[in-house]
Amino acid sequence: MMLMDRFGFDLIFLTTDDIEYIEVFKEALGDHVVYTDSFRPGKACLIEKNRDFDWLYVHERPMHNYKLGLEALVDTLLLSKCQSLLCGISSLSNSAIYFCNNQYQFVDHLGSD
Repeated sequence: MMLMDRFGFDLIFLTTDDIEYIEVFKEALGDHVVYTDSFRPGKACLIEKNRDFDWLYVHERPMHNYKLGLEALVDTLLLSKCQSLLCGISSLSNSAIYFCNNQYQFVDHLGSD
């Protein structure tokens, strides 16, 4: 709840490629964390033998590549409707800043100086 108290958030909209991060946030914040039902490979897909990124491009889900792009766009547009943004430096976070016309109350790029 430290994020909630520190920044005064009612809800946290979480976008991540890693299902394990969602589980950690859900455990810590319960119903205060929301996220979309996007494809998330988890750490198992990122082990040494899968560094060719087949897990990303070869999938049994119909229209998988199209859906990956659509899910990223939906997450970006939803991020752009939030009041504030805590993020890593990525094309999704940069696009969200662009789409919101830089109207966030504050932006914090985690892990940057």
